Amino acid sequence: MSLKEKIKAASDLPFEKVTVPQWGCDVLVRGMSAGARSWWVRHVEMLKRREGKDVEQGDVTLTVDFLADYACPLLYRTLFDPETGDRIITSEEDAKDVLLDKSDESVYPLISKALELSGIGPKAEEGIKKDF
Repeated sequence: MSLKEKIKAASDLPFEKVTVPQWGCDVLVRGMSAGARSWWVRHVEMLKRREGKDVEQGDVTLTVDFLADYACPLLYRTLFDPETGDRIITSEEDAKDVLLDKSDESVYPLISKALELSGIGPKAEEGIKKDF
């Protein structure tokens, strides 16, 4: 196997099983790939520019728009069935259908874990700044 094939075959995305007591089940939260993370960060920057907000990851208003526009695309890309490894959410629209009617107590821990595992947020930024 060539080095390129080894790199491509490596499973290097972090993941964590998260219990959601309100739903009576566990979900697998997996960090986004570099490509998915890049898309999501550009998506957030575009939305913030459109809304006239500063482009900083910590500057987010926690509203239904936050869930629909920011969190649903994130969770679509990061929630998996821990038994099968399949996506739980099949599209961004499906994410809105499933998650917008759920409680903050069930959804926000998943958002936090998805951001953490994807290297997004203040801790990740501090680590990157130390490296440069």
